[in-house]
Amino acid sequence: MTTAPRSRALPLTVLAVSTAVLIGTVTWSISAPWGDRWGSGTYPSHTMSSQMMSDSVGVMGALQQGDGPVDTIDEAAASADRLAAQWSLETDEVMEFSNHFYVVLVDEAGDAATELIVDRETGDVALEWGPP
Repeated sequence: MTTAPRSRALPLTVLAVSTAVLIGTVTWSISAPWGDRWGSGTYPSHTMSSQMMSDSVGVMGALQQGDGPVDTIDEAAASADRLAAQWSLETDEVMEFSNHFYVVLVDEAGDAATELIVDRETGDVALEWGPP
């Protein structure tokens, strides 16, 4: 009893389709604007790589655009207070660093809610990702 030779069509078809999908995905990920790739368009003028090379937060992920340079803890707290009020939170602690201010926001009970970064150069306020 002899068996029929197996067709090579199915494995070659799977290989061709997989290769086409891979090439399409790589092309899309390289050419699509940042906002189109990941949804909200929060980063329309910056790419992650260019931002990571920068010393400041700039507008990447800014929840509130700044009015210019922020030089003191009081100015940073005022910027954070404007954003905190929108979320019914309050500024608790502000720490000063060479290129930004770090701000802890608390809820009405005084429990840590989230943190913000206030950029020294632009005054932009961005969320600091991670546990409060």
